[in-house]
Amino acid sequence: MAANEDRETTITVPGAPAVPGLRFRHLYGASDYAALAALRQACALEDAEDEMPTAADIANFIENPVDNDPARDLILGEAENALVAADMPFMSYQASVQDSGCARHLT
Repeated sequence: MAANEDRETTITVPGAPAVPGLRFRHLYGASDYAALAALRQACALEDAEDEMPTAADIANFIENPVDNDPARDLILGEAENALVAADMPFMSYQASVQDSGCARHLT
């Protein structure tokens, strides 16, 4: 998986909420794995799910893709210097910017 080194590029997401400071971007690489794991864990706790992926699990998923390209397909949302959303074809995770709630959406 090739990392996206351009940390200034912001992705426009039609219909995104107008939250001050919210921006969307692609995966930077291994430096995002721990934050992605923390987001997935927070959502699993909120949604009463048992799956608690680690940064190593995230690394395995991203570095061994099946039918996708995480560098291209994974979109991350950040607000207040924290990862608050992750979206990839067929599954997305997001933590509310306004409270601690999380949601898992199958699309």
